[in-house]
Amino acid sequence: MQETSLPEMPMPEAEIQAGGSPPAMHGDAGFRRLALGERADPLSDTSLLASLREHQDQPVEIDASRLRHPNTPLLELLIVASHAWKQRSLPFQITGLSAPHLQMVCWLGLTPHLGIGPAPGSDASPLTPAQ
Repeated sequence: MQETSLPEMPMPEAEIQAGGSPPAMHGDAGFRRLALGERADPLSDTSLLASLREHQDQPVEIDASRLRHPNTPLLELLIVASHAWKQRSLPFQITGLSAPHLQMVCWLGLTPHLGIGPAPGSDASPLTPAQ
């Protein structure tokens, strides 16, 4: 099986100086925690991809509690990242999704690809946000 990695994409200094800022990273219980902003858009702000690439050899938690406007490029990036971490047998988790966002990814059939929702065979509903 071929190992999956995130695409090489240097982060130009001009983007950071033009008002972009890297996502907040915090370490907690061995995880690198990446806190998404209200509008996490990897096409207009490459710092998200850069942060994921920087920490691709350690467990990562994506905190989506502030996310208000998810978009397709963000979901695609998170699917690729989830798969890359799984291939390396490293934990990758997305936390803090609002109930409407959790319902959206469930209806799109993305919960298994994002590594969220109940384990296969579980009776728990993927539409119920974590307590």
